[in-house]
Amino acid sequence: MSEHTPGPWHVHQSKLGTVLSPKDETVALVGGDVDGSPVANARLIAAAPALLAALEAILDVLKPDSLGYLQGDVNLLTCEHMKLAREAIKEAKGE
Repeated sequence: MSEHTPGPWHVHQSKLGTVLSPKDETVALVGGDVDGSPVANARLIAAAPALLAALEAILDVLKPDSLGYLQGDVNLLTCEHMKLAREAIKEAKGE
């Protein structure tokens, strides 16, 4: 699998939601439908790198064993892990 375009990505507001890389290269052109706006859809896509980083940070603390049971201590989830997750969710929602 090839590497994804590095984030953070951001949204350029236009008739379509345009997701841009830090170098202002187009990552995606996003349309909408009856229930979704192009910009809201683009925000969610643009949040993908932050969401990935937040989940990787959380899963780094909670490592499953060979049967899939979590071996980590939930108490090891630091404020920083939770902050990453909250920021990623806010970015995806455009808050």
